[in-house]
Amino acid sequence: MRLDCSNVGKIEKASIELNSITLIAGLNNTGKSTISKTLYCIFNSFYNVEKKSEEVLKNNIDSVFKMSSLDFFIEYPEVSLRQIRNTIRELLKNKENITEKIAIDIITKNLGHGFTKNKGIDINRIISILTLSQADINKKILQNLFTSEFQGQIQNLNGKKEAFINLQIKDKTVNITIKDNIIIELENPLNLTHEAIYIDDPFVLDSALSSRYINPISHRANIERKLLYTRFEEQNNKKDNNNLSVQKAVNDLLVEDNLKNIYVELNNVCDGSLVRQESGVLSFVSDSDGREISLTNLSTGLKTFTIIKTLLLNGYLEEKGTLILDEPEIHLHPEWQIVLAKIIVLLQKEYKMHILISSHSPYFIHAIEVYSKKEKIYNPKFYLTEEIKDGLINMKDVSDDLEPIYNLLYKPLQELESLKSISDN
Repeated sequence: MRLDCSNVGKIEKASIELNSITLIAGLNNTGKSTISKTLYCIFNSFYNVEKKSEEVLKNNIDSVFKMSSLDFFIEYPEVSLRQIRNTIRELLKNKENITEKIAIDIITKNLGHGFTKNKGIDINRIISILTLSQADINKKILQNLFTSEFQGQIQNLNGKKEAFINLQIKDKTVNITIKDNIIIELENPLNLTHEAIYIDDPFVLDSALSSRYINPISHRANIERKLLYTRFEEQNNKKDNNNLSVQKAVNDLLVEDNLKNIYVELNNVCDGSLVRQESGVLSFVSDSDGREISLTNLSTGLKTFTIIKTLLLNGYLEEKGTLILDEPEIHLHPEWQIVLAKIIVLLQKEYKMHILISSHSPYFIHAIEVYSKKEKIYNPKFYLTEEIKDGLINMKDVSDDLEPIYNLLYKPLQELESLKSISDN
């Protein structure tokens, strides 16, 4: 996988390979998060996009039927919900060549002539929904997510140059052109089977309690849902039944049996798990003594490990999935930074995931480097952000020699050591 960006956020130009583990190092405010947001927007816009689009169209047509006159349903009580569902299914099946006549014929055949009279269904509204092109839907989904993640400022702040983004996955490449912060061209949209998991703030655990993030399409709202509900509940519209319990149990056993190394490392730091109470509120319950701890009282460092453990147990960290970690070490003591690095490397090894990390901690970066070599991770990549002019950033591939990263990030410590030497003398 390869991501190419130009004139996006603070990035003038970047070309990033994502084969296994990819780490972007640099000082604060040097565009590391720009790459994270860009990858997230593309992946999660095109994740199951065709299936989701059809579901949305179906729901919109269903709403048209539901908005029909109540008097009609009183007059024609024999019309069942199953008949309406079958009608919607047939309308969608004929979406590509739909006309007003075809729509009326389908509705009349299934529901009778009453639905096409003035007091019945709004045919024009149905035609408008069915004639929406998949290309327009794709572009609007992508636009909304980019606008959300970048707060409307997608291009370089001067905004004069068009932004270009290309994501290559195997032999397919999606091309995006942005002008005046609007996507003006989208070529070769993908229909991805995996979504990206984007973690940039351990306090998302607290917001899962209070619904602090009101933007429903943001990456933080996405994580909140994944902490509250298992993947199986999400796929079954959160219905709690015996089948879901079995699926959850099987996933737990697979994690515990097949991922013992990761599970042991997580339990050494995070001896407990999230439990959803009947009220829907999450709390942390210790495995050792059964104590229930409010999430607001968990240490910030423990929250990071709790999020990863919960996503694993809830079934969201999956084979060949994509995980984005934005400065995950920021609230961790160096000892726990090393533990986190080991867990990340083991996740990649066991799940063959694409993992994108941004960091400014030399301890954490060195741990990723060492464990990647120890576990023989395939072709890990390391990049360093470089300011070139007017606050714009390029990214340099330093995978063959990480010294430029360490020289930059250890510089403050070296300056303190020099100052100490002067003071001692």
